[in-house]
Amino acid sequence: MRHTQTDTHDSHRTLHGADIQVLVVSHEPARRRDVEAALAGLVAAVSGVADLPGPDACGHFDVVLIDVAALAEHSGSTLLVPAGTALVVVGRGQEAMELRAAMRAGANDVVDQALTGSALLERLVGACDVARSRAARASADRRRTADLRRGALELDRAQTELDRQMDRICADLSRAPGSLSLQVRDVAMASELNTLLRQELELEGLLRTTLEFAARRIGSANAAIFLTEHAGDFGLGAYVNYDCPRDTAEELLEEMAGSLAPCLAQRDGVVLLARNEDVREVVGSRCAWLDDSAVCSCVCKPDGECLGVVVFFRDVRQGFSEIDQATVRVISALFGRQLSRVVKTSTRHKPADAWDTDIAA
Repeated sequence: MRHTQTDTHDSHRTLHGADIQVLVVSHEPARRRDVEAALAGLVAAVSGVADLPGPDACGHFDVVLIDVAALAEHSGSTLLVPAGTALVVVGRGQEAMELRAAMRAGANDVVDQALTGSALLERLVGACDVARSRAARASADRRRTADLRRGALELDRAQTELDRQMDRICADLSRAPGSLSLQVRDVAMASELNTLLRQELELEGLLRTTLEFAARRIGSANAAIFLTEHAGDFGLGAYVNYDCPRDTAEELLEEMAGSLAPCLAQRDGVVLLARNEDVREVVGSRCAWLDDSAVCSCVCKPDGECLGVVVFFRDVRQGFSEIDQATVRVISALFGRQLSRVVKTSTRHKPADAWDTDIAA
């Protein structure tokens, strides 16, 4: 019977009327008889290493027992004994040369040739245990190695897929350059401006803080904030003069309040008039003094009702970039929100239709 595993039951049974199978490799016929007497089991014998069957055939034996004299004839190093089959060398008293030869051959044990009976049986069983334990460990190691290889392949596939996803993300970002950085910038800018405007509870301070912030962010430009008055009319709330004629700047801006602001108030979001044709399309010929100027504006509708219009204009050659337009959008939204708070606070004790007169004043 071929044993593929060793446990307490098998070892106990082997020690009491062995059923292990032994292949004896020896020139001495008496060696087989000694082993058969000790084991009371199945024993086969060959006279030399050259007569050994192949590894598959050796696998039918639990122990290959070889005389050191027969081992000396073997020119190779390790004998081809399959895993789980014990290799036991029979020597003449643990001589150094015998031990070296046994180690080179891969022996599990070296026994004295005078050893017989139950003592020999116990050594052979012990060698079987050692061989089977080694085979079990080697099998477990192979399984772990196979598991690690499979895990490595799975990780490699996952890394490849992650690389493809990152490539797609990078491609998407490259097709929309600056969009992510603009969003981050807008959030930071909105946080800064909101902190400033929340402190302003009076209209004059709110207008001044808003335009000062706009001048820092947008740079050199004419700016005006037009506030809603009666029946959809607009009045000039505050302005910054960059390059308008000084003596007529306020008059020009008042004219914008009556012509440009009502037109822009009808449009949601940021309105960019980048050319003379764009300006004329919105307000006709009533703002001829805006020739060669680019206009960027946004209506303030915090609660769906127009409270004002923020307008910036400057030389058409300079124009307004995508970043400038995003800045105008943020400024208009936060200014409109705080303006609504100021209006509600300052008009609580007045009729609902009286607050706009005070704002324009």
